[in-house]
Amino acid sequence: GRHVSGPALPSDLQLSPDGHLAHYVAQPSKWPAEAIVGTLDIESMTASAHAIAIPANHPFPDPNGSLSGSEYFYIGDHVTWSTLTPDGRYLIINYWDQASIIVADLAERASWIVPLPGFIKPPSHLPLNGHAVGGVAINHTPGDNHGLLAVHGLSQIGVFALSADARSVERRSLTAVNPPITFARGRIFGPDGNSNRVAPIAWSEDGQHIIAAGEAVGPVDVQSWRVEDAGRQMADRQIYTACDAGEMNIINDIFTFNGLEPPPTPTATRTDDPTQ
Repeated sequence: GRHVSGPALPSDLQLSPDGHLAHYVAQPSKWPAEAIVGTLDIESMTASAHAIAIPANHPFPDPNGSLSGSEYFYIGDHVTWSTLTPDGRYLIINYWDQASIIVADLAERASWIVPLPGFIKPPSHLPLNGHAVGGVAINHTPGDNHGLLAVHGLSQIGVFALSADARSVERRSLTAVNPPITFARGRIFGPDGNSNRVAPIAWSEDGQHIIAAGEAVGPVDVQSWRVEDAGRQMADRQIYTACDAGEMNIINDIFTFNGLEPPPTPTATRTDDPTQ
């Protein structure tokens, strides 16, 4: 693989369709480390191809990485998400503060940037205007929504159709939401500087619904919509409260069996009572 200058942290990981490879995104934890996409052979746990250089998600605001006012630094693995196309060819990564996605071609070992129509850039790496590119998820379930890309934009949920060569996207719908993060004392994630992953999103197991992180504070921890007309409409919003403590909601991830075979139902077995 290629040399990576400085430390980098694995931030997200996707398995190949056959389960033999693990594609991971590593984000810099210290200036001037680079962001990469790497591929591991799971059986040997060794690199199966050279790393792909990609733009860093939220690098240090300055070479010294100092904390100053609203320039509170949080490392890129807190805001990095990825999703794999159904054919396993392309890894899609959110580009946090550029209203875009990053595409890594896992066959040609190259990368490029694709703008998201309708998304708005934040004024800096801190999304003070309530806009950034958070979680990304591609629907792997057959049907009208197959292959559609869902994106959590903090203040909106976007649904896009990715072109066959992953060089462009078509906007299908944008749905306004309240952001799942907040700021206090110039910091993200609340007054104590809590650092957790931001704005996850997922497709339901049947591929008919989008599930996303809810609002920063209040009863809407998680929300979902039924996706209609091949992504052109989001309907029947449902809200879910995971914790009624009334404090900040921090949803780290959302897991579903979209595109996966559910595990078999365990078979009841008899176990002898050791006391007899």
